[in-house]
Amino acid sequence: MARQGTIPRRVFFSRPVVPLSCRRPRTVAVIAALILRAGALAAVCAPAVAPAPASADPNAEKVAARAKAAYDRGDFDAAAGLFWQAFQADASRGEWLYSAARASERAGLLDEAAERYEGFLRDPRGGTDKVALARTHLREVHSERAKRLMRRAGESPSPALGYRHARQAADILWDNVDAWLLAAELADRAGLKPEAAECYQTVSRLAPAGSTEHKAALQRLKAIGAVGPPKSAGERRAEAERLKAQDEARKRKAAEDAARKAIEDAARAAEDEAERKAQQFQRELEARDRERQRAEAERQAEERRRNPPPQPAPPPMRLPIPDWAPRAALYGGAALGVVGAALLTVGLVQEHNLDSETHGYLAANGKSKPIPFTYAEARDRAQSAASLQGAGWGLAVTGGVLAAGGALAGYLQQPKAVAAPVQVWPAGSGVIVGWAW
Repeated sequence: MARQGTIPRRVFFSRPVVPLSCRRPRTVAVIAALILRAGALAAVCAPAVAPAPASADPNAEKVAARAKAAYDRGDFDAAAGLFWQAFQADASRGEWLYSAARASERAGLLDEAAERYEGFLRDPRGGTDKVALARTHLREVHSERAKRLMRRAGESPSPALGYRHARQAADILWDNVDAWLLAAELADRAGLKPEAAECYQTVSRLAPAGSTEHKAALQRLKAIGAVGPPKSAGERRAEAERLKAQDEARKRKAAEDAARKAIEDAARAAEDEAERKAQQFQRELEARDRERQRAEAERQAEERRRNPPPQPAPPPMRLPIPDWAPRAALYGGAALGVVGAALLTVGLVQEHNLDSETHGYLAANGKSKPIPFTYAEARDRAQSAASLQGAGWGLAVTGGVLAAGGALAGYLQQPKAVAAPVQVWPAGSGVIVGWAW
């Protein structure tokens, strides 16, 4: 049972908490015992945690290839396990440890990813080209882990459980004022005054002087008052060393951020310079093209001046069609049509006569009497009839085309006042309609 006037301290973490009833000598002894116990435990567990420098497994390359294939197809969980298996088989390949951490991060296994990134940064084992990327990814993993814990803290059913998650987030992001302030508020609501005082003190150190967070932390510290017995010299030295380590870590982080920003600024300046040179080169090319085009235009102008192009030939004169030409074409076409019709008629008559004297003769005599002329004579008569028909058709078609052309030409040659070759004449009590030429 706690003494009267003291507040029992609740334990949410695995670290031991010294009871308030302890005096300074006993506190120092307990701390020393805890340090010795932690050292012995680290010595025992170190061989189990660190991968043993065993001889390289010949199958490690195959396992790493399978891990790479799983990573490429998006199976990050399997890739993380296979990369870790390959690294266990050949611990000299630090890039496999980095790949295992990266796959764990992509798979959402943030605690596992943070542990593997930290192991890789402690000893890259040949993967020194991945150190900068590992630091960046480790910061991203820590930030995401802290965000998850802060969300869980806000959604916790009780302030005490929420404080546990918020304190874990604050331990990960030790320089994040929001995480420490959330942990302090949850501890204050849960009645955990020592924990709340510790978190409020951290907020007062991290928050800018005069800010809302700084003022709120000081007010709550004043309201909470002193908690627990005065700290011993060892505890004060440990607290001072912890604060000094935090300040040194904050300074290192600021220096790393400044160095990273300088590198990024230098890279951005180099990119801008390269872009400027590329644009200048493009402008020079365009100027050369314009100069070349101007020189080509001057050369072509000089060439045209020395060798002027020939004058265009005058358009051909169109000979007028005589007035008699349409009538001649019409009458000539009609004459050719008559001659062609006559020849066609003669040919058809000859063909009919030949058919009567051959097929008709045989039909009339029951095919008992031979035709009274030879086959050669019948062939000659058939060829003559065919020739007459062909000539008749040719002359008739030619005459028709010529007559149509003559009629069309005569129509087009009529004066503009005449609308059409159809004329109407009055005659007695009626009219006469005719084709006028």
